[in-house]
Amino acid sequence: MHRFLIVNADDFGLSDAVNRGIVEAHQNGIVTSTTIMANMPGFDNAVSLANELPDLGIGFHFNLTYGAPLLPPEEIPSLVDDQGNFRPISRETIENWKTEDIAKELAAQWEKVKASGIKITHLDSHHYIQIMPSVRSLFLELAKKENLPTRHTFTLNFQEMNMPLVSKRSELPPSHPATTEFFIGDIYFQEDRLNKLLGHLENLSEGLTELNCHPGYIDDDLKRLSAWTDYRVTELQTLTHPEVKKRVQELGIQLVHFGTARLS
Repeated sequence: MHRFLIVNADDFGLSDAVNRGIVEAHQNGIVTSTTIMANMPGFDNAVSLANELPDLGIGFHFNLTYGAPLLPPEEIPSLVDDQGNFRPISRETIENWKTEDIAKELAAQWEKVKASGIKITHLDSHHYIQIMPSVRSLFLELAKKENLPTRHTFTLNFQEMNMPLVSKRSELPPSHPATTEFFIGDIYFQEDRLNKLLGHLENLSEGLTELNCHPGYIDDDLKRLSAWTDYRVTELQTLTHPEVKKRVQELGIQLVHFGTARLS
């Protein structure tokens, strides 16, 4: 068997600067895939860039924790605060979500992405909300309806969401939509970031793995919406470090995306 790797940069569309960082991580690093956020200020810019990047797989990044919803707040009251914005992720936030509100906003975000004309390769979500009980069934239903693969919908308590998050296809239900055999969720902005990424590459299992990341540059929209600012720049530097691409080649790892990989 061979080792295949999807490197997915989350948060495409979050801001123009984040988009620029993701594109750089694709063109000069190992990013092969990204996922777009429908309700963020960089969405139109991301759609324009997508049309110029035929080798970058682009999925749908469902979001309930950053910015404002697409729907009027009064239509989805359990998802928003008094200002009409999504509440920051927390156990209390998740426990207050109503299924009918999630379903409405999921449909609105999906239809906006679909109408953009982008060929969507897969589904995942911001802050891994696809694993939350109130979201999981709706998320999987959309994947099956659209016949699209997904990121792993593993089962964790909110308190267990420490990095790295590692999951195996064999641990998921047989009914799970097509997905990778393995998933690695980690961060690459700490002191040991380069060695950590190289370690994941060197220990990659045979078969298909998704590794997700968050490269980007900083602009005012990002500062307004996210606490992850400098972190993204550092992750971009890690993903484009010459040693990383060199190690991928030395190890014979084949870089793919959800649209070009064989999924089970």
